[in-house]
Formats: sequence, structure tokens, C-alpha cells
Amino acid sequence: MNALVVSNSLVVLELLKIVLDKLNIKAEFVKNAVDVQDFNYDLIFIDDSLNNAKREIDFVKSKLQYKNLILLGNNNKTLVTLSDISIKKPFLPADLEDLINKINGNKKSEPKIKTNVLDPNAIAEIKALMDEEINEDDIKKSCLDLLREKNNLKLKNKKAKKFLKKLCKLQKDELKELLKDAKIKISIEFADE
Repeated sequence: MNALVVSNSLVVLELLKIVLDKLNIKAEFVKNAVDVQDFNYDLIFIDDSLNNAKREIDFVKSKLQYKNLILLGNNNKTLVTLSDISIKKPFLPADLEDLINKINGNKKSEPKIKTNVLDPNAIAEIKALMDEEINEDDIKKSCLDLLREKNNLKLKNKKAKKFLKKLCKLQKDELKELLKDAKIKISIEFADE
């Protein structure tokens, strides 16, 4: 079995790589369908977040041979009607795996697949893929460590707010020792209405 994935989303690509590798499916990953190396696929996944998703689907339908055209996301009803199957975003690796297993088992899948988006383990896995998995305690701890080592520290936006909250929780003596001989600048700007 072979697959084509047309997407420019790093998260979508990584999720599909995980599932396709697990199922031993040979896959080609491209940003535009015109860049394909083969013209015959069992599965073609097209991300609906592409600026030119309709054009990509039209190209696939006219130039490529495939068994199942799967739309990733179903916000655009026109794209949903042009595809064989749509899977709603956000989706989990397990959702993709179930869909592919249904296709392999010759069971016709439902046009839409519901996902369990509140699964904490899946959310953590997706965050890790997006390189957004930052432990707030580590940030706060490292900032405090920098101050203890008398290093300069400059924080902005959410990190600064979180750090200030952490400082407010310190005991008076601990805060005094931490900020001894420190020159402190605080700048607060409000958004224009």
C-alpha cells in the first residue's frame, strides 16, 4: 500500500508519518500535488488548510490514479463533496489509524470521523510535535536560577507575567536576597483600543 500526503503543515505531516510508519505504508510527502513522483496511490491525503486545496484536489482527480481521496479537515463543504472521505481536525493518530484499518478491511468508513480531542495524552503528544511543550515550572525555575547566579534576565509577554506571579509567591526574605543589588526595570504597555 502506498500513500500521498499533500500538506504544508508540520503537525499534519508528523502525525501522518507516525501513523503511516506504524502501519508500514510507503508514503510520499509533498506541498503541491504537481510535485509527485508516482501517479498511482492507494491513499491520497489532502490538507484543507492549503491555500490552493481545491486546485490540488482537481489535479489529483484529473491526473492521478487512487483508491481513496481523504480530506483532512471539513470546514469547506465544497472540498468535502469532492473527496471520498473527510476526517475532521483536530484528529489524533488513533483516528487516522482506525480510518486506514477500515479502508484496508474493505469496510466503508463514515464520511466524518469524530475525535476525542480532550484526551490529555494525545494533547501532550500533539504539543510535543509542535515543539510547544514547555514546562512552565522549568521556565520559572530557570529564571529564578538566573537571578540567583546574578545573570541579567529579560522576559516579555506571557513569560514575564508568569515569572512575576512566581516572584509574588516567594517569601519576603527570599525575595530580598534574590533581588539584592539588582537594578530592575518594568515596562507595561496596554494595547490601543
